[in-house]
Amino acid sequence: MRAWVTADNGVTWQRVPVLGHDGEYRFLVPHTALRSGGFLGVRVAAEDRSGNTVDTALPRAIPVG
Repeated sequence: MRAWVTADNGVTWQRVPVLGHDGEYRFLVPHTALRSGGFLGVRVAAEDRSGNTVDTALPRAIPVG
């Protein structure tokens, strides 16, 4: 599992650490990515043991207030 965040609608992406436990994953967002009045975008990429992959991005996923 890999994750990235963006604060500029997907123009640039910053890789972030991913924490996993019992099939649940969380990633840590640096405070510099949280711009008041903007949006936080997320991208994740993962591969399972069978080689199936997913890579998806939501450039404006979470409003930051």
